[in-house]
Formats: sequence, C-alpha cells, structure tokens
Amino acid sequence: MSDLIDDFHTDIISQAKKALGGTLNGTLSALQLGSQGDFPWFWSDTNGAFNERTFNYISRRAAPTPNGSYALPDSFLTTYSGLLDKLSFSLSKADQAKLNAAQLKATVQAGTLVSNYEGNYGPITKADLADATKALGHPVQKIDYVIGYVVGYLWSGAKAADKPPLTQQQMAKAKHLEQILPNAYGNTAAVLPSLAMYLSMMNSVLSLVDASSNAQWLLGQVRGNLESPDAANGGMTSVDTQGQTSETVGYTLQKSPAQILADLTSGSALTIDMSASRTNSNQLQVNVGGHASTVVPISFLSIDVGGSAHYSMFQASGSGSTATIEMEFEGITTVGVAPTMFDVTSRKGWFNPQMLAEAFANGTKDVTGWQFSPATSIKPGPKGDFGMLTNMVISKFPKITITYTAGNYSQFSSVFQQDSHVGVSLFGIPLGGATSSVYKAHHAASTNAKGFTLTLNPPDASVNVAPLDQRAYVIGAVVDHPAASLMGGKTLAAVAEQASLRLLQNASFASTPPFADAVESNGTYNAETAEVADGEARAMVRLGGVTFSNSTGAPVEIVVGDGHGGRVVRVEGARTSPVLNGRLRTIDVLREDGRFSYDMVPFWPNGLLVSDESPYQLRQVLDHDGVTLLLLIRDNTGADVVEVHPAGVLH
Repeated sequence: MSDLIDDFHTDIISQAKKALGGTLNGTLSALQLGSQGDFPWFWSDTNGAFNERTFNYISRRAAPTPNGSYALPDSFLTTYSGLLDKLSFSLSKADQAKLNAAQLKATVQAGTLVSNYEGNYGPITKADLADATKALGHPVQKIDYVIGYVVGYLWSGAKAADKPPLTQQQMAKAKHLEQILPNAYGNTAAVLPSLAMYLSMMNSVLSLVDASSNAQWLLGQVRGNLESPDAANGGMTSVDTQGQTSETVGYTLQKSPAQILADLTSGSALTIDMSASRTNSNQLQVNVGGHASTVVPISFLSIDVGGSAHYSMFQASGSGSTATIEMEFEGITTVGVAPTMFDVTSRKGWFNPQMLAEAFANGTKDVTGWQFSPATSIKPGPKGDFGMLTNMVISKFPKITITYTAGNYSQFSSVFQQDSHVGVSLFGIPLGGATSSVYKAHHAASTNAKGFTLTLNPPDASVNVAPLDQRAYVIGAVVDHPAASLMGGKTLAAVAEQASLRLLQNASFASTPPFADAVESNGTYNAETAEVADGEARAMVRLGGVTFSNSTGAPVEIVVGDGHGGRVVRVEGARTSPVLNGRLRTIDVLREDGRFSYDMVPFWPNGLLVSDESPYQLRQVLDHDGVTLLLLIRDNTGADVVEVHPAGVLH
C-alpha cells in the first residue's frame, strides 16, 4: 500500500501548498503518523495549562524516510538530552599547551591567592566546592572557587541579580577591580591585589579560560532547565485528560485554540479524487489524482458500523466492484510551533541548538570549541535524523463521498441505516481520533438510476468532545533541522561586503542593474555604469513582498521605510508579519532583559531577502563567545542565510 500512500501524500501536499500560498513558513512535508494519529489542537485548558497530548505530539523527533516523508519515531527531548550528555567544550592541542604553560608559570601566584583568601575568610571546604560546582556548572578547584565563584559570582552581585558570573577577562580589564564588586566584604585588600597579579600573569590565555568556563556554565544551565523544568526557568505546567498536572519544558504555539477553531471553520479547502475497482476478494486497484493504478488490500478504506460490523469499500452487500472516491478537506490552516530558546541573561529556556551545530561542524577536528565525546550517530542537516516540528498543517477531517457506479442500492441500504454513525479508517488509521462512531453515513440513489452514493460526513470540531480531546486531520508539517551548520561561518556582513564590491566594480550593465533599487546614496546614481558619485554608497535590504515569522520568543519590531523615516511593524512571538515592502532598516527584539537592536542598513543581502524565499524566520542564537545574542534569519526552506550582531542593547 506504500505506493498508494505516497501518491496520496504527493497530491495532498501539492494542493495544500497552493491553498496556503505565502503563509507557509518552510517546506511542507508529509508525516507518517503511526501511533501519533490526528493532531490534538486544543492545546490549553481554562487554567492555562498545556495539553499533555499536544505536548507529546509537537515534541516528537522528526526523521526522514526513503520516500521523502517524515516519521515521528520518538521524543525529540530524549535525543536532545542524549546529545547534551555527549557534548563537551575542549581546547585544541595548541591552545591546551598554551594554557598549560601559562598555568605552570602562575602556579605559585595561584597558591598565594588561595592562601590569602583562606587566611582571611576561612578554609575552603568540600561543601564550598560543591556549591561552586553547582553554580558554575563544572567541577572546580580551589583557585576556581576563589576567582569564579566568590569574586565572579558572589562579590560581583551576579548571584543576587540572577545573572551569569563575571568572566576573568572582565575582571582583568577593570581599572579598579573593587568598583565592579559591590557585594565584596571583609579584608578584600588581602585578596584583590594577588588576584590582579594572577590575572596579569594569565592575561595571554584568559580568553581560553573564559571560553571554557562560559561554555561549561552554559551547558550546565541548559541541561538543568531541560531536566528540571519549572516556571522560574521557562518551563510550563501541562495537564492530562484526567486533570493531573506536571511540569514540562516550554513550547509556544502560534495560535490560540479559539483562533485554530476559527481557521478550521473558515479556512480554504482541497479535494483528493480516487477511483477503485475490485480485482479479487482481497485486493483493489486504486489510483489517486491520475497517478498510475496501485494494487492494495481491500481494507485501505474501511467502515465500522456501530462496532458490530466491519466493511471495506466493496464488502457490504450491493456495493458492486467499481467506485469513485472524493475526499474533501476543509479548514486548512497552519499552527506554528516553537521551543523556548535558552536566554543567557534570564537563564530561562531549554533549547540551544548553537552548541550542537558547532559540535557537528567540528566533528573530530583539532579545534577549540564544542565537540561530541564520544561521537554521536545522530546526523544533522535536511537529510539527517534530528528534525523538529515547527509548523503543523491541519484541517477538518475529510468529507468522503463514494459513488458506486454499478451497485445494488436496495441491498446496500439494508446494510447501512440512513444517517447512522460509523467509524472510518484510511490506510489503517482511524479518522477522528478513535475507532468509535464519529462519522455520519448518508446514502442516496443516483438520479440516473445507475449506482448510488455513500457520503461520510465528519464530526464537527466542538460537538460531544471534551476540549483536550479535540483532534484535527494532519495534512503535513514543516520540519526544521536546528543543528545544521550555519552558512559555513559566513555572516551577512561578509556577504554584504562582497556584493557591494561586485556592484561598484562592475563597469556596465545592459540596462538598469539588478540591485539598483537596493542602493541608497548621498550622491547621484548612474544607472548606466552602476557607479555612485559625489557621495558614499550605502547598501540596504530591499523588501518586495516579504514576511517574517517570529521565533525569537519575544515581540519583534521591524522598521521598514525609505529615506530617514519608516514605519514600525510589531510582530508578537510565534506570529508572522504582514507582507512588507520597502527598505529594511532595523529589527529589534524586545526581550524581558532589554531591547536588542539589529541594524540592517549597512548590509547588502545579495538577493537573500526575496519573496520567493519568504516567509523568513527570525531567531536569536548565542555567538561562540557564549554571551552575544546574534539575530539569525532563515529562509522558507530552513536554510540559515543571515547572521547579525546586535548594534546595541537598551536595558
């Protein structure tokens, strides 16, 4: 039956893409539903708790199959946790040797620092080291306890402010160390001078020390939030159908249950046509939408009558041996899904794909950075098996009309009571979420006295079903591959510079240059030679029918406009912007800990931001330093195409 299912998926995915147009964020693929079945779209109860069934669905790992669809074999969270367990930040051989040499030279000074601390503040106990290990996210020695925990975490006020500890580079750069330690107490004069001397001796390798410390702190925070989620670290409360609650990691759905219900009621529709003929007592010959006919078991479409009888299409008396099938899917809509990204400042959230992306890219190379040890069998990228559901495409359950072209209506009508409730299964999967009688069967003789029709009407979305049990038909989903490598390390700035040089160095164009509308100049523009005179050229991002999907976890303000003005378009978290035209000036992410502003004016995207690749997805990810939040923009295929550093942060 696999060929028939493939043809069915090809047809329904193609039609759904046309129906959704530019509203679909990414490439739509079919899902092999298996035990997951239909989508539990009513994701929140009246108390705001997250439907456990919805959570279990959207948190499945997506893995590609040979036929181009995706299976949902197990939990994404379990696989993610396993990758974190293998993740480590290591130094290259050269960097490790450099660090070892510096530490050897500073051994005596390190001992002096620890001795001065213990002489004034008391011995450092095993319990002290355990507290520091928990706070810093990695095992510590006494020297780490003094510098990283006491000075960097306690005395700096980082613990009191619930912020990451000071780095050793920040301490070393301070002209007056005591001024950045508001919570220091006791005889600091006996400790800070020896600390300053130690930092001076280690100055050449402090970046390595901080990189390693920051990485281990980051990994510890992410792992802790994943393993022990609660409201304080970005987790959420889920509820099962019995009303029992538990704490889970955070996810966000793009639409409220009320919005989803409205879309299921008023969304667009598509129709799948099939024809079937019985070849023997056990098999049918079926074709979908003009594809080649396929021989399948007679039970590919089956009907349960009140739980007392089970029929395939041609097993009921009077059904004949040939029929056409029309399946109408109404209320097609999308539901965006986003995990709660880890925020380095608030320490909330559980998902940080940047660490994994770097580890996959590094492999077994002799480099400083994230690596998997031992190696993992998980593969990233579009053909890999570490996929995440980011957009569900759903509809009402299909209305099915079967036209029996040469049956005996009198015999058939004696089997199916008019307007009786029946259960319907397609490809062995019950429609409507169960094998119970949820469809209503209506039959009628043909007006030309040849054959008859059986119409199977689906259940209404809100009738006789508890809210948390509501289901919708799954047409397909957009799958993201979050651990794929990022542009081979190339940033938008690098692309911008190369594109600008190509434009300004090009001697002539046959007509108006292709990027003419993307250049703003203080001087005059010569369309014939593509040169800017009497002024400085500034490349700008030109938007033509572009939308942005906000996956940052916070509201976003996009400023678009020509000249020095512009209009502000606000996009809430997990929402998509309206269609935008004009020049993109800034993108600001309005997080709880501040406004992160990304200036797009200096950048030339070299055709990256175009309507064909829209909608673009906006995300924030950590830079390699473990601190800086970059703006990452992906196109509708899931490819990472833009990476921008913040121009400023307003707290």
